[in-house]
Amino acid sequence: MKKLLLLLLLFVGLIGCSDADEKEQIEKKRIQTIKVEGNCMENHTTVKDVYEGSINLYVELPANIFFAEGYVIQKKPFYFVELLEEDINYAYGTYTPPLAIGFDELNSQDQDTIFKSKLKLNGLSNPPDPNKGGSNGKQYLSTCLFDVLEREVIDK
Repeated sequence: MKKLLLLLLLFVGLIGCSDADEKEQIEKKRIQTIKVEGNCMENHTTVKDVYEGSINLYVELPANIFFAEGYVIQKKPFYFVELLEEDINYAYGTYTPPLAIGFDELNSQDQDTIFKSKLKLNGLSNPPDPNKGGSNGKQYLSTCLFDVLEREVIDK
C-alpha cells in the first residue's frame, strides 16, 4: 500500500512538472528607442517643467504588452549656483521640479498612445542612479506629456 501511494505521488509530481515546462516563456524584447521632449510634473503639484531624453520601448511576449524604460532630465536644470545672492533667499524653501524622471512600465492607458506622435507617460521623479542604487531625493509619481522627436526601430 505504501509503495502504491508513493508511486501515485511520484506520478502526480511528474505530471505537475511537465505542465510547468509546457508553459510559454515570457520574453522581453526591445523594439524602439524613442527621443522625447515635453512637459512633466510631479502629481502632487501643478508646477511643470520641460524635460528631454530617450525611452526604450519593450514588448513582453507572448502577451504583446508594451512597457518603457528610461528617463528624462530637465532641459534647463535649476542650479542654485546660477542665482544671484538675493535670489537665493527668495528661492530657498520654494518648490523646484525634479532634475530627472524615470520610467519602467506602462499602464493600460499608455498602451494605446505608445506609437503616436504625442506620448503620455507616468513615471517616478528622482529615479535611482543605476550605477549607485538609491535615489538622491524624495520620489513622487509624475506625469509627462511628450512630443516624439524621433523613433529608432530596433531590428528584430
